[in-house]
Amino acid sequence: MVTQYTPSMIAKIEAAEPLNLAKSKALAEEFGFPEKYRSVVSKAIQLGLSYDTAKPARKDGTPIAKKSDTVSSIAKMLGSDEADLVGLEKATRTGLLNLARSIARKCS
Repeated sequence: MVTQYTPSMIAKIEAAEPLNLAKSKALAEEFGFPEKYRSVVSKAIQLGLSYDTAKPARKDGTPIAKKSDTVSSIAKMLGSDEADLVGLEKATRTGLLNLARSIARKCS
């Protein structure tokens, strides 16, 4: 295992900026230690390079949004204040999305 990066390895990491998971894995493979891609990420961060983290997503690929954000958008659609909808954020995600779609259809 490589514990010390050579100047050429560092140059390759710097050239790949901004790094992400795919680039880190490719560089680790190129350096000869594919199972240690986190080491590449760590080295990039140590060098002060930017690293684009993957945004969390659901299994169906949709982005994760806070229920409070959905309640805010519902309030905007209704022309209402969020304070009038206190407690709505405790509803299920599916229920909130269905409500938002219904309001959007009615307002169109």
